[in-house]
Amino acid sequence: MGFFTRKSKSPYNEAATSQLRSTSPSDTSAITTLISSGADPNALLIPVATAGCVPALAILLSAGADPDRFQSKPKWHETPLLAAIHEVHIPAVEYLVSHGANIDGSWRTGAPLAVAIFNKDFKMLQALLEMGADPNKKTMGWITPMRGVEAKMMCTKHDIRKRPVKGCEKCEDRLLMIRMMGLLRRHGGRPIVEGVLGEGGTGMVMLDAYVDLIAHVEKWEERGTRWAKHLGDVTYNDPTVRGMLEFMIGGALGQVGIELPPTSVGSLFDLPDFGGFERIETKGRNKSAKYRDEMAGYARELMELEDDH
Repeated sequence: MGFFTRKSKSPYNEAATSQLRSTSPSDTSAITTLISSGADPNALLIPVATAGCVPALAILLSAGADPDRFQSKPKWHETPLLAAIHEVHIPAVEYLVSHGANIDGSWRTGAPLAVAIFNKDFKMLQALLEMGADPNKKTMGWITPMRGVEAKMMCTKHDIRKRPVKGCEKCEDRLLMIRMMGLLRRHGGRPIVEGVLGEGGTGMVMLDAYVDLIAHVEKWEERGTRWAKHLGDVTYNDPTVRGMLEFMIGGALGQVGIELPPTSVGSLFDLPDFGGFERIETKGRNKSAKYRDEMAGYARELMELEDDH
């Protein structure tokens, strides 16, 4: 039945392949010689992409190397494209994409856009989008690039509706976060909260991004208010029992990134992948009204910056 059939012998020269693995990615002469001797061109492809050496990439790909060659580690170097993105080699990224590398990744690799987002690399994100990357490609089946930017860069200590706090590293990322979300929006990225921007939005992508972020905060506050009411109902508003449950749910689960129980199965899959954001709102205050002046002032600043970015 073929269970014990030996695997077919590799068509490549094992000795030459072994030597190729230890060859410098920039030594195109040695690479050419070893390929001519029968070395497997895939053996050096990811190291060459990591080094960003386009001439060596050309040699390997022309010899039949797979532009989507996969390895399990190290992180962000699973494929030649991910390696080039992570090491910030835009010419190598462009060459790989133009020679067949999957710019949207696969279920094993995730979306290459996620690497640029993880590195907070605006120029690489822009380059990938201009090469045709899908601005709505989901990672792990549900995290869109827009949500990925929010998860990576949103300050969980200070309200997005207030001005950035000086000295706070996350607050200092706010403008970059909004610029990256605006860039995704400019290339067709859908907002986090569907329908919040209406048909076409405001026409100013940075302002659209800010409106979207505020809408997402309000969405979670509304859910938190509903949960707080439900918690009060089931505990008969007993302060001791309620306090214990709030600590257990909002505190213990918060350590793993879940700040409140979902109010529906749908909301379970709508949870962002970071903690501290979905706070239980028990007082029912309209914070957006409270911070209206600060929001309006920051929105005006974004409108002034729109043309510069």
